[in-house]
Amino acid sequence: VFEFQGADDVTLASLGMTGAYRGVMAATGVDSDRISVESCEIYATVDGIRFEQTNDAARVVGNRIFGLISGGEGIGLYGTSATLVDRNGVFASPSATGIVVRPTGTPQTLIANNEVSGVRYGIDVYAPSGTGTVTLSSNSVRDVTSFGITINEGTVAVGNTVRGASTGISGRAVNR
Repeated sequence: VFEFQGADDVTLASLGMTGAYRGVMAATGVDSDRISVESCEIYATVDGIRFEQTNDAARVVGNRIFGLISGGEGIGLYGTSATLVDRNGVFASPSATGIVVRPTGTPQTLIANNEVSGVRYGIDVYAPSGTGTVTLSSNSVRDVTSFGITINEGTVAVGNTVRGASTGISGRAVNR
């Protein structure tokens, strides 16, 4: 529906998005910074919101993402930094992953106050050593068919809850 090509300081607010491969996309190399997606409803897409490398300081706040198809992702952050993902709901997508975070750069990424339910995987964070810290705070994951939250050494997790998952919160080692 929305594909960014280098635009900075854009806000998408209070919109309904459906019928596309992705609701919002900023691909590697387009350098669209400070994009805000707020209070939107995204449904019946493969991926809800996806930001890739060189698209930094995004704000993803207060969205409802549901009915994803073909094993997609509600919110995917790949190679981004200084991103805020707060108060979103990702649900009713049985083969999807709720939130995926693979940061780069040193500014911190905050994933807070999100609700993820009815998906295959809840929240998956892989923050390699030296890429900045990802903080997971006060997220709720429930009724997922696989893991609730997966983190590694570059992640701080505080006050999160997981219910109804085959694995609650798990950590993984980083090869150096």
